[in-house]
Amino acid sequence: MTTVEIIPFDPAQHHHLLPSIVSLHVDAIEQDDVPLRFHAPFTAEKRARMTAFWEQHARQVAEGQRITLVALAGQKVAGVVELALSDTETGAFRAEMEMLIVSPSHRRLGLATRLLREAERVGAENGRTLL
Repeated sequence: MTTVEIIPFDPAQHHHLLPSIVSLHVDAIEQDDVPLRFHAPFTAEKRARMTAFWEQHARQVAEGQRITLVALAGQKVAGVVELALSDTETGAFRAEMEMLIVSPSHRRLGLATRLLREAERVGAENGRTLL
């Protein structure tokens, strides 16, 4: 099995990964029948909406409103998790964990746990002690 590296998503460097993240999102919904913000069937229109959703998240990362971590197995996206950063005056210590998705082909290998731990570490590094 290829080594999996977890990296912070940087829109300037990793924008090319968005189609793979959309595919990961679709695969997880189709495999698990869980509505992760969208539900099947995946028409061209719905895929366009999903792409717009992830484009918006990339903009939020660039604006410092969100942290997205991507698990890469070689050049393949194996997982993703996000931290939505609270922008309230009293919530600078909080973030909400969102969109934990692991590719069906990378499950049962501890990747979800690794993504969660890295999200906790990165959150704390950014002063977000309550997730």
